[in-house]
Amino acid sequence: MQSLKMKFRWIWICIILIVIYPSFMNACPVCAGQDNTLSDILVPITLLLGTPFAVAGIFIAVVLKHNKTEKENA
Repeated sequence: MQSLKMKFRWIWICIILIVIYPSFMNACPVCAGQDNTLSDILVPITLLLGTPFAVAGIFIAVVLKHNKTEKENA
């Protein structure tokens, strides 16, 4: 039962990340940096550069979790 709850928690976390995270990517770093403040430029660039690492981290976490549940069931 505990495993089922954890599985649903991971599903909800993935859904939330898929829905919310791309909304931060809508701003072009050049357009966002028109005010010439560092924070207006830094946040979009950080999000754009960090996206592949976030996707890879989620993928690795899901694979490790799946392998762990397979070992417990075997």
